[in-house]
Amino acid sequence: MMLHTPEPEKRKWAVVETSYFRGGWSPYLPSPSKPKPKPKVADATPLVAESADDRPPPIAIPVEPVVVETASGQLLTGPPDDVDVLISVYDRYREFRAYIAADGEVTSNAGQVLGYINIDEYEVGSADMEFLGYGKAGIDETRFEVFDSNDVELVEVNLGTAVIKERGSTVCEIDGTGGCTGNDGSFLGEFEGFGYAHMRTIALYLCILDTGMLNCVEG
Repeated sequence: MMLHTPEPEKRKWAVVETSYFRGGWSPYLPSPSKPKPKPKVADATPLVAESADDRPPPIAIPVEPVVVETASGQLLTGPPDDVDVLISVYDRYREFRAYIAADGEVTSNAGQVLGYINIDEYEVGSADMEFLGYGKAGIDETRFEVFDSNDVELVEVNLGTAVIKERGSTVCEIDGTGGCTGNDGSFLGEFEGFGYAHMRTIALYLCILDTGMLNCVEG
C-alpha cells in the first residue's frame, strides 16, 4: 500500500510596513548600526595665571625724531629778501621763529604758512582758509578783545600798556622795543619792527596762531 505524503506548504513572505519613526528603513535594507559612544575628553588643565615677572620685556620700537625743514633742508634764519615783512618774530634764544608779511600771511621758520591775519578786519584764518577767530574793540578805545571761532573770549589787550590778560591775569607784556615777557617775568621772544599800532596784530598772532610762544617753560 503506497502512502501519500502531503506536499509541504509554500512559505509566504510577510509584508512589513515601513515604520515612520525609523525613517526609510525596511527589512530589505541593512540594519542601521548603533552609534559608537564618543570617547570622554579629559578635563582640561586649568590655566595658570601668568605673572608679570614671567613675561618677556617689551621691545622698544625706535622712533625717529620729526624735523620740519624747508625745501632746501635748512630752517630759515630770517624772512626772505623778496617778502614785504611787517613784523619778524624771534624766540627766547633770539633765533628766528616766524614772520608776518604786510599782506597778513604768517610763515614759520620752516617756510610753512601758519595762517593769515586780516590786518584791517582783525580776522584770523588757517593755512587752509578755515576761520579761527577774530578781534574787536573792547569797552573803550584802549581795549581790544580776542575771540576764537566759537565767539569765546580768549584775552583782553590793553593797547596803551601792551599787556595781554586772560580773565584778569597777565599772559604777557610787550615793551617799547618789541621784547615779550611772560607772566613770570621770563623773556619769551621779540617782535622786530614792533610799534604800538601793531599790537592788535601781534595779539591775534600770539593768542590764535602761535600760542606756544606764550609758554614760559618751553617758549
